[in-house]
Amino acid sequence: MLEINNNLKAPENKHWFSLFTTHKNMYTNKCKQLANKYEKLDEYLYKYHYRLKQGYKVVHFALRTIITIFGNVTFKRRRYKYWNQKSGKFEYVCLLDKEIGLLPKQRIYFDVQFKVLSLLGDGKRYRDVLDALNHCYISKGSISNILNKYDIAEYFQLAEKETKTRIDVKNKDLYIQLDETFLATLDHKVKKDQRIRLVTFHTGHKEKKYKNARRELENKRVHFLMLKVGKRINTMDYRDLLIKELQKNYVNINYDKIIVCGDGDTWIREIANSFGNVRYILDGCHAIKKLKQTAFNIIFENRKVTINSWIKLYKDGNHQELIKNIRSSFAKNELNKDIKTNLRKASNYFSNNKQGIHNQNLEWNIGCSIESDVSHLVKQQLGYGAKIYNHKNLNNLLHLRMANLNKLNVLHYINKNINS
Repeated sequence: MLEINNNLKAPENKHWFSLFTTHKNMYTNKCKQLANKYEKLDEYLYKYHYRLKQGYKVVHFALRTIITIFGNVTFKRRRYKYWNQKSGKFEYVCLLDKEIGLLPKQRIYFDVQFKVLSLLGDGKRYRDVLDALNHCYISKGSISNILNKYDIAEYFQLAEKETKTRIDVKNKDLYIQLDETFLATLDHKVKKDQRIRLVTFHTGHKEKKYKNARRELENKRVHFLMLKVGKRINTMDYRDLLIKELQKNYVNINYDKIIVCGDGDTWIREIANSFGNVRYILDGCHAIKKLKQTAFNIIFENRKVTINSWIKLYKDGNHQELIKNIRSSFAKNELNKDIKTNLRKASNYFSNNKQGIHNQNLEWNIGCSIESDVSHLVKQQLGYGAKIYNHKNLNNLLHLRMANLNKLNVLHYINKNINS
């Protein structure tokens, strides 16, 4: 029987505690320095500006606490009483608050607001922002209020107009990846389903810096469109919108070198056809999933062998043999009506996407990553849970994310507007 030694102690490692204490002391010292600066500025305003403002009278000192990037800063400043001729009554004002741009009921200072918007633009979720700014003691409600305060779409458009640099894509293949997803939002406390149509542009893979490096897409740009479910999107109008987005971001575009990628939906094929003689790729993720579902609807032996043979035909680009095998498989079996209907739909799906299958084994086919883009750019923001966002907040959140990927400095224009 093993004897337990009660004298054993855990090794003393106070490094983490000392590091935590150092950071805490640093933030505390910064907060004290800021408080001293604000109080000195208030003293300066009292000495030099108070005398110039006739009718102003110091009533008392008032404490105010604001949340800065270093934590809570509490400072003392003078409150003045003056006669407002326009309103015809006495009013109160703190000159220091006006000098540093504080609104009457503002608690969170602009540096924290910009940091929150910057983290959200990087793809961080609410809980990630709270972890990054845990010393500021803000809540999820505070993040929502900050996000709801600004019209990010307006600043996004302003940044697009003033950004003159475009990418030269001469003699390069230009990939257009298309997909859409559906989310619910709250618009004036009413739940409404939204369709989010996402498109990503790129020019292929970057050259690897070292052998085992992860593949990255070159010259990637993103655009999204959010509409209420049920509202029709005209194919030609959307094609014109895509051309405008291409011209915003790229120069020397050769429309014969465009490659459209998608999951095979009717509207994606229509977009590809509307461009004229362009190449089309069927997304392998959706195609293989469809093949597996089709095979599992048919109850017969050696199912894995059949699935593998179908996948091989798909990857080889042999669409004729693939469609022939699918149709012959369910024709020979005695299946109920519903299963036969589903299998016939699957057969039509692959038949309508012949071109997308035919191009699978060609050199310029580098695959389609739009499904992961939808996951990372849209669904990740919601945390993959049963959550629902305010309509304006979700719109702002997506614009921040797209601005980050499109190299647009939206925060610069927000800061410029606040300073003006």
